[in-house]
Amino acid sequence: GEIFFPYAGVIKAEGMTVSELRNSVTEKLRVNFNNPQVDVSISQFNSRRNIYILGEISRPKTIKVGLVPITLAEAISESDGLSQVTSNAERIFVIRKNKESEGGVVYYANLENASEFLVAGSFLLSSGDIIFVGASDITKWNRFVTQLFPFASFLNQIDNIQN
Repeated sequence: GEIFFPYAGVIKAEGMTVSELRNSVTEKLRVNFNNPQVDVSISQFNSRRNIYILGEISRPKTIKVGLVPITLAEAISESDGLSQVTSNAERIFVIRKNKESEGGVVYYANLENASEFLVAGSFLLSSGDIIFVGASDITKWNRFVTQLFPFASFLNQIDNIQN
């Protein structure tokens, strides 16, 4: 949010680009110096600037956001793509918290067709976004059956013994 620079004082850096901050520091230093030359660079980003990718993805992970924006397609690619076995490419959601209120916005993406990746390739993600990849119908059914019949293999073995 703020930085302190000798002979320039406290400078608000939040929301400024690198060149805007450089110009601001230079202007404040002109009061005490002739023709000051300043270089500004970012050495570390806020560690909370992350994007989270969850659900039926090959490798769920947290992706750090840097200077270069990341798109939905890049985030999916960085997580090794959708799970070939359990994912439903028609059920991809980007959940974004609204910074002004308690609510949020949910964006829906259907990546069933390869042409839809053009849209995903231009949809820029923001810090704090959560990407959720939904499960396919057969995956949901399999999980339901597994929970409903925890002893299915045991019952199957008993049936085999009787036969």
